[in-house]
Amino acid sequence: MHIVNTSRPARNVQVLLCVLCAGFLLICVQPNALAQTKPSARSQLVYKTLDIANLNERIFEKLLDNPPRGKEAVTAEKLHPSLEVEQRTVDGFTMLTITASPSARKHIFFLHGGAYVAEASAGHRRLIELLAREYGYRVTFIGYPLAPEHDILTSLSLLEQAYRLLVQEYPGDVFCLAGDSAGGGLALSLLQKLRDEGVETRPEKTVLFSPWLDAGMTNPGIDTLVEKDVLLHKEGLVSCGKLYAGGLELSDPRLSPIYGDLDGLSQIKVFVSAHELFYPDCILLLEKAASARDTYVNLSVKEQMVHDWVILPLRERDEALKEVAAFF
Repeated sequence: MHIVNTSRPARNVQVLLCVLCAGFLLICVQPNALAQTKPSARSQLVYKTLDIANLNERIFEKLLDNPPRGKEAVTAEKLHPSLEVEQRTVDGFTMLTITASPSARKHIFFLHGGAYVAEASAGHRRLIELLAREYGYRVTFIGYPLAPEHDILTSLSLLEQAYRLLVQEYPGDVFCLAGDSAGGGLALSLLQKLRDEGVETRPEKTVLFSPWLDAGMTNPGIDTLVEKDVLLHKEGLVSCGKLYAGGLELSDPRLSPIYGDLDGLSQIKVFVSAHELFYPDCILLLEKAASARDTYVNLSVKEQMVHDWVILPLRERDEALKEVAAFF
């Protein structure tokens, strides 16, 4: 009797499927997103301290009740003295262009985080200094309009104006966008706006650190991370989003770029922690971009890191900046 062994072909099919899936992940996700490296001792301490303190709700209550103003953490006077700073004003808002070398040609337009209500912090200043001094980028920072005094449409209009001015002032530069947290979401919204407005010289690459992509926080996966995120507060974020929306719906792509057209945005690199509330929407961005034309998203995931760790003095921040340098 001739017996056909069907187990090996079935196994071969399983292996083939596994290889195809692994190949897809390796293309879309950085290797360190798959290798679950142990967080540094300092980052573990930060995470555990915030977990014990349980400050999420109180932080957002303070931001909503009385957002701090006038601290001006990023100014020409406070930046490292070795840096050259050119200061401009765009519709009354200060814009700083920072370089360590006059020969710098890669130009990062950086948008800070702060839930759209808080000004930039000393951590943002240190990040900008590192990008300029250690990696040789020209970095432009602008203290864009914040809620409750202003709304998203005011900010996008100002940022488009600022970007066009930079392209005019630095015609030989190669432009990139970068932003953290709310600034990451704003960077993606600005990228979509520049495309829609037909701006000829658009950012070649974009980096988003822990980006806030949906002001309404509607992704079902968010609720599974509430206990793991030691910094963000879902209801507080939604309240901040409503303040910045003006007359827009929270799902309007100008405020929540995850709902926008993702075609033609070139290369985007996203950093996120698997323990933060924004993680599900970063995964969704990766999935949506897979079917977009001329848009390529690369996702780097860290385990047990606090939201927006890139503005903290951690080993993981320095590792992320090395990835940014390789990407740019």
